[in-house]
Amino acid sequence: MKIAIVGLGHAFMKQYNALKNIDTIKDIELCDNDEKKITKYNCKNDYLKLDSEYIIIATSPKIHLEMLKKVINQGKKVIIEKPVVRNLQELW
Repeated sequence: MKIAIVGLGHAFMKQYNALKNIDTIKDIELCDNDEKKITKYNCKNDYLKLDSEYIIIATSPKIHLEMLKKVINQGKKVIIEKPVVRNLQELW
């Protein structure tokens, strides 16, 4: 299984360390839009070009829903941090 983490923020290292200890996960792609993180972790900056079956969205809540819709439309499985939306109006 190939999985990706999009958003290398505060919880990133905990997520990464937990995932790399799961035998069925063969590859972990990393994605962020921060140039320092892209260089440090050799990650991609376009989450829509990820090759993974599963995408973990761990970005700012203000863009969770937008990203979720795009990833689902690509047919990928998604794990998303809470909150998915910041208020009920974002759902409509």
